[in-house]
Amino acid sequence: MRPQNRNTITPSLNVRWKLSATAVGIVTILLAGIFGTMGTNATEICGNGIDDDGDALIDCEDPDCTNSWDCLVIPIGDLAETGNWTGSGFGPFAASTPGGEVVVTANVTVSGNANFQATPVGVMGTGAFWQRGIQGKPSFETVVYWDKNPESGTTDIDRASDDKGRGVMTFAFSETVKNPVLHIDRIGGWGGSISSSAKFTVTTPGVTLVRMTGTDDFQVTGTTFFRTPDITTTAVGEANQSANIGTAAGTMVVKGTFSSVSFSYTGVGVEGTGGDGIEFIWTLDTGSALLPVEWLGSAAAWEGEDARIFWQTARELNSDFFEVERKNTETEKFEVIHKMQAAGASDHKQSYEFLDMGIARMVKGKTLFYRIRQVDMDGSSTYSPQMELSSNLEKQQISIFPNPASEKVTIQFPAGSGNEAGRLFVTGISGRKIREEVIAVGEDAEILDVSEWAKGIYIIRYVNGQQVYTRNLVVK
Repeated sequence: MRPQNRNTITPSLNVRWKLSATAVGIVTILLAGIFGTMGTNATEICGNGIDDDGDALIDCEDPDCTNSWDCLVIPIGDLAETGNWTGSGFGPFAASTPGGEVVVTANVTVSGNANFQATPVGVMGTGAFWQRGIQGKPSFETVVYWDKNPESGTTDIDRASDDKGRGVMTFAFSETVKNPVLHIDRIGGWGGSISSSAKFTVTTPGVTLVRMTGTDDFQVTGTTFFRTPDITTTAVGEANQSANIGTAAGTMVVKGTFSSVSFSYTGVGVEGTGGDGIEFIWTLDTGSALLPVEWLGSAAAWEGEDARIFWQTARELNSDFFEVERKNTETEKFEVIHKMQAAGASDHKQSYEFLDMGIARMVKGKTLFYRIRQVDMDGSSTYSPQMELSSNLEKQQISIFPNPASEKVTIQFPAGSGNEAGRLFVTGISGRKIREEVIAVGEDAEILDVSEWAKGIYIIRYVNGQQVYTRNLVVK
């Protein structure tokens, strides 16, 4: 059993850090398609599929949306997570993605009464708070102290006589990275029954933080991340979706292009034992900056007995064509089922789709796997992430009907999932959260009005306890 977290006021400080490289957990494609104009004086609303300002450029194609979260390009080409970490003292600590393609190192400095320790290899928890399935994956496990000699565990850290210090943690990458994804586990603790947390502030110019998902008390601003302080904690232990139980966990994008990024840390809330544990996993795109095509997203969804395959690219240089490949649980190799011309040269988003007609009848009872092969003018190629579809539609864990939809859809939850309140999440392009709501105990269905949603594909995720159910929804 993993030790319980935190900066309690008992002698033992079982707080942990995890630093891990993680990719974007679920990536989806929103295909622009609702056309309209609102006059030249209007403002472009990024991500709604409409030409709001009447300049014939929609959403991410409009320069007004360059820095919008809706248009954030999260790398999904060859995603890789850092593995086991090595090192001691204040660093350097080092880990790499599989094959050593990208090496990540971490160093820490402290000032004042701050301190730092590292295991350094930990294991992420068993919850479902991250955008990707990184439960149980190896992490960078540390303990950061803002006050190595705490005076009183239940008093506020920021009282006039407090002597808290600060530390700086710097991560360096062996190649330039763009918009890496950072997953956090077990941040925050408590003194008595009041929450506290280490608070991290990014200090690298031009870098901003964007929250993707997490527990209710996982706080991310443009420059900081921390657990909500000064709330009454009713139960201690691992991260929990509820703000007043356990610690916090979640996923953020570290938005920017850089080869190193630094965070300063100190404490917020009550003193506790003067420290906090946190675990990290980084998810990196190993070399997408070198590829002629930058993938933006890909997904597959059922449309009756047909399978609709979507993919997008953020930019293309000398791209020749795409091939849609398919296999099922009884075949060992992918086969090419469709070929499509690529854009060739493009510095803005390109959208593609293919309909695999009648495939559900042909492979009844089998699971389908799709992937997209992109081929350059010189014959070199790259692949999209693999997409999976279960062909037995009646046994899907979530039922969505109608699907595709243009007005209202009903989401039927799995039988036996109504013993506790659940949460319904809808995400769009690059994992952006479109909607989140609590599903009451005993409620077995939810109706969504999608009449004003942009055309494309959405990820529907239902979380109930430790169970996570996911389906795709196509809006036409």
